[in-house]
Amino acid sequence: MTKRARRNTAKTANIDNRLIGSAYSYYGGVVRTSGGAPTPRGLRRVFAAALLSGASVLAVGLAGTGNAKAGSCAEIGTIVICTGSFEESVQYTGVEDLTVTLGAGSVIDTTDDTSESDFDNAGILVIGEDEISAVNNGSILTGDTGVFDEGDGWLYNGVRHHGIAAYSNEGDAAVQNSAQGTIVTTSENSHGAIALSGFGEYWSGDASAVNHGLIGTEGNDSYGLAAVSKYEASVTNTGTIVTDGEGSYGIFARSDYDVTVSNSGSVETYGDEAHGIRVEVDDEH
Repeated sequence: MTKRARRNTAKTANIDNRLIGSAYSYYGGVVRTSGGAPTPRGLRRVFAAALLSGASVLAVGLAGTGNAKAGSCAEIGTIVICTGSFEESVQYTGVEDLTVTLGAGSVIDTTDDTSESDFDNAGILVIGEDEISAVNNGSILTGDTGVFDEGDGWLYNGVRHHGIAAYSNEGDAAVQNSAQGTIVTTSENSHGAIALSGFGEYWSGDASAVNHGLIGTEGNDSYGLAAVSKYEASVTNTGTIVTDGEGSYGIFARSDYDVTVSNSGSVETYGDEAHGIRVEVDDEH
């Protein structure tokens, strides 16, 4: 059964606000950046990248076929395995030493859901202590239908609807998008895959983010692959990352001490200040 625990969003609201920086670097692979305003054809770039890279079929193509099996999750020791088709976010909060995995051929599509708060429409969100991780072997598409305010005359869409996110308060955090995995986010400030270690009073542990498949984001300030930690942040990309939005970096890594970025894949970004790879090391410990 999918667990959707309501959270203290005041505690986690500032997590992603730490993802800012001024250093820019890349190591190997292919990195392409294009300035200017994002285009409405951003997701088409993601679809094209999927075909060119040979990645699995996108969640958009899998959802709504009418033949999908309803999603369910089984907890076996410190591992949760989710299979089938999900129309809501899969979330585990307040946990210890937990890995949540979406199985091959499974789908999470939250784009038809209206969020009540930030994080609500994430694909997989795991928040806890000690070893926390999220793994995607399937297809994840996140977004928000939005709420129209007739009085103000504008549409509100929630943010931080990440594809997969692992937050460890006191320990290591890790995310991985496997070779058959596909992640697409369509809201602002909604990263494809993010690992963050230490968001409470004390920072501790390491953060690791790995992509072997396809990650695409469409929205401002929506990074493809990100790792943030006090001690060591490592990011590895051997797959394909495409972002379309202002300030939407392909890869982001931040740490107070050590940062490692390895890119032997493809990173393509569109939008102002949308760097291919951005690294920040804060040496004022």
